[in-house]
Amino acid sequence: MGTFSISTRRLCFLLCLTTVVVVPSAHAQRAGNKEGEGIGFQTWKDPSGKFKIDARLVEQSESKIILEDKTKRHRTVEKKRIDSAQINPVHLAWLRKQDAAQYALVRSLVGNSTSTSQGLVLGDPEPYLAAHRNYPSAPYAGIVAAIALSMEKNNFEAAIRTLRDVVDRCENHRAFDENAHRLTLAAALNNLAICLLKDGKGNAGVSSLQQAAKHLKSNVN
Repeated sequence: MGTFSISTRRLCFLLCLTTVVVVPSAHAQRAGNKEGEGIGFQTWKDPSGKFKIDARLVEQSESKIILEDKTKRHRTVEKKRIDSAQINPVHLAWLRKQDAAQYALVRSLVGNSTSTSQGLVLGDPEPYLAAHRNYPSAPYAGIVAAIALSMEKNNFEAAIRTLRDVVDRCENHRAFDENAHRLTLAAALNNLAICLLKDGKGNAGVSSLQQAAKHLKSNVN
């Protein structure tokens, strides 16, 4: 069974022989309710400087922002059209908000799991998979879903696919903040290694385990 110890600061995941701690970043825990909070009217521009608009950020998604000009008119702009120095901090704020929201949801879902003398029984992985889908940049639900898929359902193929997506999400986030998801990435790689080994994919499993060890070592150092 997967054994979980929950506090306001961490989720502990036990998968087979190896225990891995997944700790949400401080930014994820403190993320505010407003995306891009503190950003008022400013001149948004593309990398060439030819496209410019004086507006404030009112909403954003993974790939787009909605700007409001001084006449209250809204305009949707793709993030890739905005100068990277300007859009990257905005996108990072969105990533952190997604992390915080998904983390809170995962804690709630795990908290409702059945408790036994050995720990918590996760049961149906679908609620965690739904959280994984609904927050397309956050990694926490995917790790728990993979544990449920592998340990409760013996569905290693689906667990491997989910964990690989978690690794991609961590790495995408780290492209904007190199300190983000260091332990989460190590946890995903570790759990991926175990699932690969259980699914008979020895070489890939060993490679993933080596990557996990490298990230864990970087956190210790």
